[in-house]
Amino acid sequence: MEYFINCNTSSLAPYTSPLDKAKVQHLYRRLGFSASVQTIDVAIGQTANNLVDSLIAEAQSMPPMAAPTWADWNNSNYPQDDDQRGQLIRAQQEEFKLAYTNDLLSNNLRDRLSFFWSNHFVTELDVYNCNSFLYHYINCLQRNAIGNFKTFVSEIGLTAAMLYYLDGVYNNGNNPNENYARELYELFTLGEGNGYTEEDIIETAKALSGYVERGEIGCEQVLFDASKFNTENKTIFGRTG
Repeated sequence: MEYFINCNTSSLAPYTSPLDKAKVQHLYRRLGFSASVQTIDVAIGQTANNLVDSLIAEAQSMPPMAAPTWADWNNSNYPQDDDQRGQLIRAQQEEFKLAYTNDLLSNNLRDRLSFFWSNHFVTELDVYNCNSFLYHYINCLQRNAIGNFKTFVSEIGLTAAMLYYLDGVYNNGNNPNENYARELYELFTLGEGNGYTEEDIIETAKALSGYVERGEIGCEQVLFDASKFNTENKTIFGRTG
C-alpha cells in the first residue's frame, strides 16, 4: 500500500482513491487534533475530497463557544476585596481554559484553525487582564477561522484585547499611535518591508484612530470617540480618501 507520497515528484492531480485507516488518521491529525475511533471508522473508504469538504462545511456552520455568564462583565461586577476578586478571576480563567480545550478536542478543523489564528493575531491576557476581553477575542477567532480574511482582519483589530495589546486605545487622532498599524502590515498581512512605506503606516494609524474611550483601568469596554478621530484625508497605498 502507498502511505507516503513524494511532493517533489507527484502530480497535482487530486488523490481519488478511497482512504484507508492510516490516511484517515493522518488527515484528522492534520485538520484537527485527531478523532475518536468511531469517527475514524465512519470516514474509512471515503475520498479525500469528500471528507475534506464535509469537514470544511462542518467548520463553517459550527456555532462559536457558548458565552460564559461573565462574558460581558466589567469592573463593577467583581468584588472590591482584592483577594476575592483575584480568586474569582482565576476561577473564570480555569473555566474558560477547560471549555476552549474541549472545543479544540471536539471541533476538528474549526478550532485547529482558531488555535492557529491565535498564534497569528497574537494578544496576551497578562497585558489586558480582562476575562471578558479574552472570551470575545476567542469568539472572533472561532467565527472567522475559516471565513473571509478581510472581514477577519477588520474584526480582530476592534476587539478590546487587540486594542489594548497593540495600543489602539492610545491612538488619538491628534497624536496617532502607530503600533497596531505597523503590526497590521508587518505581521498580520503583508510581511516586513513588503509593499508598504513608513508613510502608509502613519496614514493607516490616523485612519484607525478614535477607539480611545474607556473607563477606569481594567475590564472596561473600548468605545469609539468621534472627537478623537483624525478627520484629515489619508493617502494609503497611493489612494486618498
